[in-house]
Amino acid sequence: MIRKSHNGKIAYCVFILLLYLLLARDAIELRAAPFRYFDELLAVAAIPLALLNVCGADGIRLNRSREGYWKWLMITFSCGLFGNVIYRYQPFVHAALPDMFICLKFWLWIEAGKYLFRHFDLGSYAKGIFRHVRFLTWLYLLLVLIDRAAHIFPSPIRHGIGATQLFYSHPTVFAACMIFLMTLLLLARDGTTRNRFLFYELILSAMACLSLRSKIIGSVLLFWLIVYLAVYRKKKITLWTVLLFIPPVFLIGWNQIRYYFFSDLVAGSARYQLLTKAFRVAADHFPFGAGFATFGSYYSGLHYSPLYSMYGISDVYGITAKDFSFISDSFWPMVLGQTGYFGLLCFAIAVCALFSAVKKTRAGNAVVYASGLFALVYLLVESTSSAAFVHPIYLPIAMILGYVLRDADPARRGRRTEE
Repeated sequence: MIRKSHNGKIAYCVFILLLYLLLARDAIELRAAPFRYFDELLAVAAIPLALLNVCGADGIRLNRSREGYWKWLMITFSCGLFGNVIYRYQPFVHAALPDMFICLKFWLWIEAGKYLFRHFDLGSYAKGIFRHVRFLTWLYLLLVLIDRAAHIFPSPIRHGIGATQLFYSHPTVFAACMIFLMTLLLLARDGTTRNRFLFYELILSAMACLSLRSKIIGSVLLFWLIVYLAVYRKKKITLWTVLLFIPPVFLIGWNQIRYYFFSDLVAGSARYQLLTKAFRVAADHFPFGAGFATFGSYYSGLHYSPLYSMYGISDVYGITAKDFSFISDSFWPMVLGQTGYFGLLCFAIAVCALFSAVKKTRAGNAVVYASGLFALVYLLVESTSSAAFVHPIYLPIAMILGYVLRDADPARRGRRTEE
């Protein structure tokens, strides 16, 4: 019991350290060149932790919760590698392997989170975590109010209003930090009263919406629906229930959807062009796709892929060789183009398996279940118009899922009980 308590304190300290590091990562990288590879260092550090989680005392043991999504992920990644070997559009070492590593980061951090927090009962430290979230909420609110009054930070105009981004590189990054704090506060709900919990969640929700991104407003709506149904009504939320959330989110984001996909500007829309051309790339490179670093990913722009010229989109704003800022603006076109129809199907099955693993936590704790469910739903919403699952701003969500899923395996729960 003493050993368990000692491990729990260490895990708590690591959790708080990661909390501040992950919130500050984007701002630090913008202003300090040596830290621009900080998220890559975090991902590299996650590799041994992920391996420790996969390996038990008897060697490698693929339990059901891991096998549920990892086997499908491995098929997806194999499709991309086959594409690289067959078509050889990109240098393997300098482009394909780094791109594959970026795609693995999120999943590595889930496994790393499982290992880091295997002795960590968040309920025992809920009051401490609430104090940190409360401090950060007031700090962000103060900065937002000062910025609104004095206009200290950049504020991109959206719908005639300045969108809040503070010291981050983009309003979406600021919003992702608020979403992370909302999810963390939900996990630490037992550390405070119901009224105080609702008060701080409302403040964080309002600040997230100040990013003026439709997908964020939709995600905040989904957060409150999930909390109401899973925590207060104690309802089971199935995959079909989640799909019912799509229409309201679709309506909230309709203006943006119409702008990118149905307006007269589609010929110059990076998202529209990447999505439509991804189907052609997958069909022409059936069944494995064109390979990593070839389409819709950061490395496909850094080592400019010949596919953009081949499919006539190398002159689209944000997809050019000199300016590829929008080249990784969507997630699913990247998966479809680089791993093909088969890889896309397997990745979708992996996400469904991840959803099933989250569902297993419902019997233990409704708050943990709701937190993991919202984290996954938020990622799916983000994946429609950003590089979800591969962008470093979603590593905190991976950490949350790692904590949530550490209880999904009955064998692991049994081992902790015996410690």
